Amino acid sequence: MSITKTIPKPAVGPSTLSLFLAFAAVYLIWGSTYLFVRFATETLPPFLLASTRYLIAGSLIFVYAIRQGARPITRHDILAAIPTGFLLILIGNGGVTWALQYVPSGLTAILIATEPLWVVLLAWVWYGKAHKPNAMVLAGMIIGFLGMIYLIYARGASVQGETNLPAVLVILLSSVAWAVGSLLVANTPGRNTPAMNLALQMLAGGVMLLMMGTLAGDWAAVDVQQVSAKSFLSYLFLVFFGTLVAYTAYNWLLRSVSPSLAATHAYVNPVVAVLLGWAFADERLSWQTLLASGIIVASVVLVISREKD
Repeated sequence: MSITKTIPKPAVGPSTLSLFLAFAAVYLIWGSTYLFVRFATETLPPFLLASTRYLIAGSLIFVYAIRQGARPITRHDILAAIPTGFLLILIGNGGVTWALQYVPSGLTAILIATEPLWVVLLAWVWYGKAHKPNAMVLAGMIIGFLGMIYLIYARGASVQGETNLPAVLVILLSSVAWAVGSLLVANTPGRNTPAMNLALQMLAGGVMLLMMGTLAGDWAAVDVQQVSAKSFLSYLFLVFFGTLVAYTAYNWLLRSVSPSLAATHAYVNPVVAVLLGWAFADERLSWQTLLASGIIVASVVLVISREKD
C-alpha cells in the first residue's frame, strides 16, 4: 500500500461540537480504560478479552453500515482493512497487552507516551515539508513526553528493577505500529463508507487477536464460572465505550484533524486515569501530580496550535 504525499482533509471542516465530543470520548473514555482493563483481566484472559472487544464492536458497526446503505464488501475492502487492523489492533493493542505481563506499569506508560512523537516524525519523513513540525508542535511533543515521565514519578510508579528487554522492545514496536496505523487511516479513506471501513478494520484486528490468543493458550484459561461480576461489567464497558465509542471517535479524528493532534490522547489518558483514581478509588492526589498534569495539558495546547497554521 503506497502512501501519498499529503493527508486528505474533508472539504467542509467538522463542527466544533463534533470535535469536542470526539476528543472527550478519546480523552475521557480511554483514560478510564486503565482501571477497567485491570478489573476485567482479573478473571478474563487478556488476548481473548481484547479480541472479543473488537469482534463484537466491529460486528455491531458492520450491521449499522449495512443498514445505512454501505455497498457490498469486496476483496479490496478486506485487503485494505488488514494493514490498519494489524498495526493498530494486533500490534498496537495486543503487543502492549502481552508486554504488560513483564514490564512495570510506569515504564510502560513512558514508552507508550512516545506515540505522539512517532506520529510527528513519521509524518514529516513520509509527507515531506508540508508536514514538517513547527517549533510549537515540536515543543509540545517534547514537553508532553517530559510531563508524562514526571507524572509517573509523582505517582510513585516503579520504572526500576528487572525488566524483560524483549517486552520493552515490543512496547516500543507497538507505539511505532500505532503511529504508522494512525497515519494510514488518515491517508487512506477507503472505497466503502467510513462505517464499513471501520467495521472491517475492527473485525480484521479482532480475528488476528483471536488467533494470537489461541496460540498463547488463552482458551485454556477461560473459566466462565470464575468470571466475577466486576470483570464482566468492566468488559461490557470496554466493549461498548472503550471500543465502540472511543475507537470509532479516534478513527474519525484521524480523518478530521492532524494525526499529531489526535495522538495527544497518549498524554491526556494517564492524567484522566489519575483524576479518576482520586475521585473514585481514594488514590492520593499530590501537588506534584497536579503540576505534571498541568505540564501535559500545556503540551496539548501547543500541539493544537498546529491546527491554526
